[in-house]
Parts: sequence; C-alpha cells; structure tokens
Amino acid sequence: MNSLFESAFYFLSVLLLVPLWLLIYFTRKDLQQKLIRTGFIFGIASVILGQFFTQDYWNPPYLISPLFPFEDFLYGVFFGGLTTVIYQYIFRIKFLNTTTPSSRKMTLTLGILCIGVMFLFVNILNINSIYGQTACLVFVFVYTTIKRPDLIKHMLISGFAVTLFTFLWQKLVLVIYPNAVMDFWETEALQSIFFAGVPLEELLFAFAIGLGGAMYFEFSRGLKVG
Repeated sequence: MNSLFESAFYFLSVLLLVPLWLLIYFTRKDLQQKLIRTGFIFGIASVILGQFFTQDYWNPPYLISPLFPFEDFLYGVFFGGLTTVIYQYIFRIKFLNTTTPSSRKMTLTLGILCIGVMFLFVNILNINSIYGQTACLVFVFVYTTIKRPDLIKHMLISGFAVTLFTFLWQKLVLVIYPNAVMDFWETEALQSIFFAGVPLEELLFAFAIGLGGAMYFEFSRGLKVG
C-alpha cells in the first residue's frame, strides 16, 4: 500500500459514504433538513472529540494535520448524518405530527453532561474514550425513553439498523485496506474482539448512536410518526 493512499485513508473512507448520503438527500426530501443539521452537529462534535479525547482509541492519518482535522468534520457530516436517517430511509418512516418539543436548554445541558462523562471516563477513570462516547449516547437514550416512550421501538430498531450499516461500511473499508485496524486503531486498548475484522467497539458505538442519537432530532422538535 503506497504512502499516498495511507495518508488519504481516512478521507477516502469517508468519501465512500457520499453516494449513499446523496441518494437519501435527493430521494427523501423530508429527511434533508435532518441530514444536514444532524450531520453538522456531529461534525463539530467529531472535531472536538478528536482534539481532546479519542487519541486513545485510534489515530488516523490526516491530509493536512491533526490540528486541522478536516476529515473529522467530514466523518461527522456524512457518517453522523447518515446514522440519524438510515432507519427512516430503510423502513420508510416519516415523522410529521407535532407534540411538545424539548427545550434547546435541555439539549445544551445534555451536551455539557456528555462532555463531562467523557472527561470522567478518559481523564479520571482512565477508561478508553470509545466507551465514554457509548455511555453518553446510552444516557441520552435513557433520558429520551423517559420523556418519549413512544420512540422506544424506533430507537431500538434504529440501533440495529445503524449497527448493520456501520459494519457494512467498515467491512468495505477493510476490503480496500485490510490492515486499517492494525495500522490506525489502538488495538492494545481494545477487547480484541472482531467481527469479520471490524472491532467490537465500533459496533457497540454504532448501536449506541442508533439508540441515543438517531431519534433525538424528532424528540427535540416534538415530532411523532405521521
């Protein structure tokens, strides 16, 4: 594998998601706003997490510099955005009717609490950041469940849909670059459990995104299945 490909590995891996992102964007107009807004939020979150927490989990190459993590933002935009709509796209679910929305203050509070959880896991308990991220999303799932039990079924199915989507994407990445996990993940810090080469932690994180992240857009805006 030549050095140019290795240096562009992260960027090229994210580009694999673009065709699906475009397909959903142009065929489901009702998901366009969610795809863009959640992707942007995930993009900002990915940059912040990459700068302060996730080096203990993986260290991918950056085309410019880790201090200018353009790939982290793209990863959030495309992967993060897709994880919030993939369930609705596959099962043709539409959320239309409006109920009482969650306050923006609560959304900000949850974000601050998640940063606190990450700091606790990584800097105090010395637990790998991927488990901290997973715990944050599970916390959001529990909170959403309490406030909107009507979303439980959707969140659970979304968890499995996002897990399958993540597995297929990462398996495709590994077909192109078989040594990616060994080269860029901090495997000594993981459980060394792999599914067709994909680390268990990636699938747990994906399931947590589907649980806690995918339906938060609907929860925050008070949307119900139409």
